[in-house]
Amino acid sequence: MQVQDDAKPYDTINVTPMLDLAYVLLVVFILMTTASVQGLSISMPKPSNKPSTEKHELLIIQVHPDGALYLNGAVKTVEQ
Repeated sequence: MQVQDDAKPYDTINVTPMLDLAYVLLVVFILMTTASVQGLSISMPKPSNKPSTEKHELLIIQVHPDGALYLNGAVKTVEQ
């Protein structure tokens, strides 16, 4: 009767426990960094119910291929 000797060295190293630990550390790192991120504190203007009294003027500027400039339909020069 022969007895097998299992004293030979391992051919491969099981890296599964090391990968499990690496994933756990990665998750902990991600959670801690997202929890520690703080935003900037800014003061926002308070909303009001009254309409704006400012009037906005619409300016239409046109530049034609011949170099002519038009401001709201009136011909203007560069100096003006």
